[in-house]
Amino acid sequence: MKNKKNVGLIGILLFSLVACGGNEDSSSLKNSNIIKSSITSTSSSISIDNNENVLSLEVKVFIEQVTLLENESITLGHKSQIDGVYFLYNSLNSEMKLLTEVIAAKEKLDKIKEDFLYLYEEYLLSKEVEETADAFKRLVDSLGEVDALIREDKKDVDKLLDLYNTFSIEIKENEEVQSSKEKLDLLNNRIIELVNMSDDEYSVVLFISMVNKLPAVDELTIYDIDVVNEAITTYNELDDLVKDNSDVIAAKEKLDLLSERVSHLQQVKENADNF
Repeated sequence: MKNKKNVGLIGILLFSLVACGGNEDSSSLKNSNIIKSSITSTSSSISIDNNENVLSLEVKVFIEQVTLLENESITLGHKSQIDGVYFLYNSLNSEMKLLTEVIAAKEKLDKIKEDFLYLYEEYLLSKEVEETADAFKRLVDSLGEVDALIREDKKDVDKLLDLYNTFSIEIKENEEVQSSKEKLDLLNNRIIELVNMSDDEYSVVLFISMVNKLPAVDELTIYDIDVVNEAITTYNELDDLVKDNSDVIAAKEKLDLLSERVSHLQQVKENADNF
């Protein structure tokens, strides 16, 4: 026996629960309104078996939702909507899935998913490039400035050069990575210069580097005494001929100020200990 029955509510409930997930954002309301309108008009004109009516409405809802997706610019935010439409397709029985209109809609849905997956892969790659670029920059910056390098820094520079060579083309093309690589190349060139220097030349560079790494006078603490004394020892070991070098003289003037500050801090500590 055939009965007339308004089944629009079934179609609306099906998609709103599955595709929209109960969220009342503008996209979900848009889909719900379109479905409600199409099903209401359809249910008023159809008079067939109740079960067949539900199935035909399921097909109509599926095709309409594929069409909605097809007319939108797909973004990462469409994931739940795409999943919802696939749920609608999987809810169809085997006979419905063989309908020409359903097959065509399914092909369109697969293409939409393919576009979404491409966007997602691009997003993951972009995130990987960004994180790698940031980490590489921090590693290069940790080596310090060119004029602060010493021969012992060669192993760290070499490690970063090896790391760079493992990067993909996408990472190497990143602007921040390219900027860090330029700085790394300058550091490497300086290392090569240091390695090829005579011992006397290098002793000057080493002394100046040690002084440049020391804190400013007003930032010096009691814990910096050892490094200041080490710089003083290095200066005393320089050949007298190189002590007339203008850069050495400038570094020695800074070191003298630091030495005075260290002596003052030591005196304050001794007074405090004897109090």
